[in-house]
Amino acid sequence: MNEKATKAVRPLRKGLIGLPRAAKSTIAIVADIVGFGVCAVAALWLVYLVPHVAESLLVVAVMSLVPVLLAWLQGMYRSVVRFMGLDLVIAGARTALVSSIVGAVLMQLFVFGATPYRWATAYAAFAFIYICGSR
Repeated sequence: MNEKATKAVRPLRKGLIGLPRAAKSTIAIVADIVGFGVCAVAALWLVYLVPHVAESLLVVAVMSLVPVLLAWLQGMYRSVVRFMGLDLVIAGARTALVSSIVGAVLMQLFVFGATPYRWATAYAAFAFIYICGSR
């Protein structure tokens, strides 16, 4: 069964490896936009703020873009990462922390009127795991 899976994945792998760097970066950015949005919604669900998901769609959309912008500024899309080093872990932690602070401020201003510390903590953890796990 493992051989069948290997044969099925081989053309996809060759196709992805053969893409130009700009295409690989674009795929990584689109995947990160979706991934960070999922992290924001998962953090809302985790801290029992499910009724606020509809109210928070603008914040979730912004939280999909802010970490990508932060990662871009730190150079995380300049090359395809094959091995995770300490510098990438630090950049990922910085991206997760700063984006969670931005998200908490946005939620305080536009959704709750109070800072959702639990959401920010859960989002930072999910975002960090996503950043390190996806690379």
